[in-house]
Amino acid sequence: MKISLPNILSLRTNELIRNVFMLTSGITIAQAIPILLQPFLRRLFTPAEFGAFAIFLSIIEIIVSIGTLRYEMAIVLPRKDVLAANLFGLSFIISFAINAVVFLVILLFQNTIAHIVNFPPQFVYWLYFIPLVTLLFCISQSINYWLIRKKAFWPSSINKISRRGLEGSVQLAFGIGHLNLGLVIGAVFGHLANIISGIYQLRATDFQIRRITKEKLRYVYRRYIEFPKYSTIPALLNVVSLLLPLFIINKIFSEKETGYFDLTRQILLVPMALISSSLSQVLFQRITEKKHAGKSISKEIHRITFILFLFSFIGALFLWLWGTDLFVILFGKQWRVSGEIVKVVMIGFGFRFIVATLSIILVGLEKIKWYSLWQTLYFIAILSLVFVSKLTFFQFCIFYTIIESVSYIAQYLLIIIVLRQYENRIRIRPDNLNT
Repeated sequence: MKISLPNILSLRTNELIRNVFMLTSGITIAQAIPILLQPFLRRLFTPAEFGAFAIFLSIIEIIVSIGTLRYEMAIVLPRKDVLAANLFGLSFIISFAINAVVFLVILLFQNTIAHIVNFPPQFVYWLYFIPLVTLLFCISQSINYWLIRKKAFWPSSINKISRRGLEGSVQLAFGIGHLNLGLVIGAVFGHLANIISGIYQLRATDFQIRRITKEKLRYVYRRYIEFPKYSTIPALLNVVSLLLPLFIINKIFSEKETGYFDLTRQILLVPMALISSSLSQVLFQRITEKKHAGKSISKEIHRITFILFLFSFIGALFLWLWGTDLFVILFGKQWRVSGEIVKVVMIGFGFRFIVATLSIILVGLEKIKWYSLWQTLYFIAILSLVFVSKLTFFQFCIFYTIIESVSYIAQYLLIIIVLRQYENRIRIRPDNLNT
């Protein structure tokens, strides 16, 4: 396909791009807050404290991936708001139950858990905050999907800004007071801010809690049972695959190397992941509409792919030339290693940014089993890092980058195959798409 500047610029008038812009503009502001605070926080808290906090957040992300059994994703789908409201209620009930179990497990097996993940003994009491932060996170996600359903993209962004603003402020205040618990307390207050802001947005979009009933809760549980059946395990594997390197580094090396790797990971992954997530949410709705109408989606996908590649290339070139110096200037000399790591792992993260954004195509075109197969193989590949304990830290990062790059190139080829199958189908028998 010929890609020209007019073709790219024409996307400005596209509803997809307008909606993505509303999400990503708010996300950019939200992400700017912690990034701007990092130079101060990295001087107030030690690499060991940030390493422990990275493991803390990693455990939370794993639990969140199954915290609602994926029912929160279904909130967007029903035609009637009453069913969507009951999906919201069901997500909350499931999340509360799961996190109650998590709290009991931590209460009974705190030392065992700490030993398994090599959690520093001086921070082990942080584990008790995991169920609370996870529950707040799950509620925030459910609110976000309700707002996406209502196309309230800017209010969704405001919630994220509220979260990051209060989170960073609390962490900074505790850091000045030399209290290492500040990183955790900041996360708690950040999610609380997100929920409080979200409650106001729910009311503004006609969310009514009285619509939630036992009968309808049972109905939506059965009606959307495919989400926990077919999406929960892939979602869990996806998060575990993303976070597993942190646990392995913490186990093979130390919390210091974990802190170095986590800073690099945050600077590369967090902005990418949020932009990718926003684009995927809007792209999912777009693909579904066009699929039902029997319309082609390949040109739009190729344009988006080109833009994502362009952004990744520019970012990688910038980091290759000035990455190390930038980390030293922003975070201090003690974080120079993180700046050196970025030159190694940025290629793998670049492929992840491009392909992870497009992976929603597999869901939109109902190829969830294919995506699940890829996710399983990717998880096995990442798990192989456990067997490279004799490598140096930098050699480990190189091996990790090779796995990332090869895996996501393979997924991109899978997406292209699925996309071509769809395009061939609508050309031959377009009437089938509406059944």
